[in-house]
Amino acid sequence: MSKISISVSQPLDNIDAAKFLHKTLGMSLVAAKKTLGYGYEGVFFTAELFLNDYPQVAKKIRSILKYFDSIGVELYIVEISPEEDWEGKINDDNRISRDELIHILDESEGNYE
Repeated sequence: MSKISISVSQPLDNIDAAKFLHKTLGMSLVAAKKTLGYGYEGVFFTAELFLNDYPQVAKKIRSILKYFDSIGVELYIVEISPEEDWEGKINDDNRISRDELIHILDESEGNYE
C-alpha cells in the first residue's frame, strides 16, 4: 500500500485545467485555480491506494494523468508509505514519475473489482 499525491510541477494559470479539477474532483473553481498556481506545493489530489475504493481511485488518477498529458503539463507525483503523514513529504526524495505510477496502477488492474 502507499499514499499518492498529485500536483503540477510548475505554477499554472489555466482556467480549463481548473474546470477539469472542478468537474473531476469537486473542487471549487476558485480553489482549483489557486491550487494550480502554487505549482508542486499545490497538491490537488491525495489518495491511499489499494483500499476498498481502489477501482474509483485508480480511475480518477488515470483521468488526471490523461488530462494533464493532453495539455502538456508535467505533474509532480509523490508516493509515501501509508504510515507516514504528508508533513514535509512533498519533495524530490519522494517523487515518482508518471510512468512509475502507471506501472503501480497496471500491476493491480483487475485485483480490486
